[in-house]
Amino acid sequence: MSVLNTEKLKNERLRIGLTQTELALQAGMSANYYSEIEAGKKTPTVDILIAIIDVLDLESVDCLLKRRRKTKRKS
Repeated sequence: MSVLNTEKLKNERLRIGLTQTELALQAGMSANYYSEIEAGKKTPTVDILIAIIDVLDLESVDCLLKRRRKTKRKS
C-alpha cells in the first residue's frame, strides 16, 4: 500500500500545468514509471520522490502523504 496520496499528487501536477510525461522527463524518470506512481501501482524511491517534489515546487512531501485516521482508544 502506497503512503502517497496519489490524488493530491495528480492535483499538484495539474496545478502547474504538466502532463505525466512532462513531469517524468523533468524529474528524470520514464513516463511509464511516473504513471505507475501516480496510479498507486509503484512506490517511488526517496531520490525519485525528492525529484518529483522539486518539479512540483513543493517545500516538503507532507502534502502528498496519506494521513492515518485517528481512532479513538477504548478505555
